[in-house]
Amino acid sequence: MAMQLDFLFSKKSGLILGTALSAVFYLPTSHASGVFMHERTGGQIYVIFCSQCHDSGWEGAPVAQYKSDWEERLPKGIDAMLQTVISGSMAMPPNGQCGDCSEHELRHAVEYMVTFEE
Repeated sequence: MAMQLDFLFSKKSGLILGTALSAVFYLPTSHASGVFMHERTGGQIYVIFCSQCHDSGWEGAPVAQYKSDWEERLPKGIDAMLQTVISGSMAMPPNGQCGDCSEHELRHAVEYMVTFEE
């Protein structure tokens, strides 16, 4: 599988290389039930599933960690934003393309995207 690394160095979100690589090369360990034994971080979920749209603002997606893009969503709170991710919205499919993400992992990804540097 060919992998493009250019996104690691041009991300507006400020991900460090180590976080990005740990997400890209994350190898899940699962039970027979398909439940992950090791929870992924919000940054890992973001890099793997969310960054394709939320780095560039594709199809109106708010750019991760850019406060002005989130101003109208923030007053609704994390719970409402999480429900939008779970159900899908506009171009974003349900669970934001992450069919094996737990609700807790999705919450961490949302929290990661709305963490702003002062």
